[in-house]
Amino acid sequence: MPALGAAETRFVWTVPPSQSGHKCLFAQVFSFSPLDLPVDDVALDPRLDRHVAQLNLDILGQAQAVNFNLVHRANARIDLAIRALQPTELMALRHPALAGIAPFPDIPKRGWAELRLRKGGGEVKAEPMPEGLRLSITGRGISLDDQKQLGAAMRAALKAIGAGKTQALAHRDLFARFREMTREARQTGLSLRTPRLGIPKGQAIGVEGIGIDQVAGDGPMGGLTLVVSG
Repeated sequence: MPALGAAETRFVWTVPPSQSGHKCLFAQVFSFSPLDLPVDDVALDPRLDRHVAQLNLDILGQAQAVNFNLVHRANARIDLAIRALQPTELMALRHPALAGIAPFPDIPKRGWAELRLRKGGGEVKAEPMPEGLRLSITGRGISLDDQKQLGAAMRAALKAIGAGKTQALAHRDLFARFREMTREARQTGLSLRTPRLGIPKGQAIGVEGIGIDQVAGDGPMGGLTLVVSG
């Protein structure tokens, strides 16, 4: 693409039955001339890095569980919230599996999804929320206060770089400390199950799971979207 240009590409992949389950798609865009590289090669974080985009999606039947991993730092405070998509939000996904599918109109208000902890990446304390879980994770790694300060410094530097007020080379030490922190990544396994909602064949409901990093305090850290079919 030329500088400041736009382009579209298509990537068509039919998932074979042997690879069913949760799928995560990442896109990472960068430039060598002019030099404009991602913040981190491993920790793909769309909240922090404008070079990265992410989409998670599952298609499953009623009362089936989907297992997924939450990637986090050794010390973390994370809320996992669950909500149902409105019919317009569901159809806006434009997923091929929704062809010929109508939104299920009777979306329950509460108590229609169960989120469980499977295996913790460190010492994990899970507290139930009205719809979701609150996780407190403790391990050997950078403290929560240091994470908050380093994250704020990184966001400020990236904002200044994006505004043309400074160059990335002037923040090499900061980038190095940030990458050292992201190498602490751990995985905590979770399971999400929806009850039998009485969804008839040909209809579906959308479910969104949202992770909120209480340390960073800058909105959702990511999540997944489920399409529950009748």
